[in-house]
Amino acid sequence: ADISLCTKNGNSPLFIACQNGFDNIVQLLLKHGAEVNFLNKTLTSPLYIACKHGHNVTVQSLLENDADISLCTKTGNSPLFIACQNGFDNIVQLLLIHGAEVNILNKTLTSPLYKACEHGHNSTVQFLLENNADISLCTETGNSPLFIACQNGFDNIVQLLLIHGAEVNILNKTLTSPLHIASESGHVNTVRLLLKNGAKASLSTEMGYCPLHAACINGHDGIVELLLEFNADVNCSSENGDTPLHIACQNGYDSIVQVLLTNGAEVELSNKSGSTPSQMAYENGHDTIVLHLLKHEANVDKCTNAGTCPLFLACQKGYSRITKLLIENDANVNLCNSEGVSPLYIACQNGHDKALQILLN
Repeated sequence: ADISLCTKNGNSPLFIACQNGFDNIVQLLLKHGAEVNFLNKTLTSPLYIACKHGHNVTVQSLLENDADISLCTKTGNSPLFIACQNGFDNIVQLLLIHGAEVNILNKTLTSPLYKACEHGHNSTVQFLLENNADISLCTETGNSPLFIACQNGFDNIVQLLLIHGAEVNILNKTLTSPLHIASESGHVNTVRLLLKNGAKASLSTEMGYCPLHAACINGHDGIVELLLEFNADVNCSSENGDTPLHIACQNGYDSIVQVLLTNGAEVELSNKSGSTPSQMAYENGHDTIVLHLLKHEANVDKCTNAGTCPLFLACQKGYSRITKLLIENDANVNLCNSEGVSPLYIACQNGHDKALQILLN
């Protein structure tokens, strides 16, 4: 039988035996001259496929028969990379003992350490760090091992990385910090861990969003409270001028709005389009939030850059409860927009009879 005959995709008999972990067959094929480093069409070696599927004894046999530990797939993934991705610690140890490069990168500049961190393999991360894995190696997007561990909320790994000197405020290419991604993803314990280790709550992304924005966008009220406890700027503004209060009001996060107001959020700060947080609430029909804002003296007649007042916004959408609240708080019932359109006119145009009745009354 011809030991070198391969399938259409280039898989050899040795390859498929290694994939399935048939150790006796692997030994037989190698004794009969099978090429231990023969690659298929994706440049995948028998060693790589054995590492991928966690076949320890097969890996040992291949290494003893001079398998090339540095052969990588088309995407640049090494045997060590795939073993770390899957958390096969025994195989990781075998590969390193046989001289695998611990900091080898694939084509997206992803390291074995990064992959172990991404998949939450604590013991693998520990082993790599003990074998001089470079904690500062980042992917092509600038994401560090610490960043990906924070994104997934793997606190034990975060702690390990920080103990081994990971830079807590390292930024990726969009200027996103580990604290920002942990806040966005809702990992309260991770956020606390980062803050206690010197993470800066003031760092903002290239769009100007700080961790507090990220927590408000996704409704993570526990993280909002935690960030404010560590002196996050409650009125930080993004590139377009939105504050955390703008975002919470827009999305209807009642409890977050209350926390922000209690911690000194300014009700009348306008974004670049001239909208205040209260106008966000009026426009989106969040009446309980409107009540909180009115108690904090929101200006009921303040217009946007387009000349649109709060009452107009409420009548345009037919929010009768907000219409009533605004009028009860002395909103000008006849305040027109820049084109001369009144709240009454817009309510008529859109068929909102309840709002219309309130205005007429």
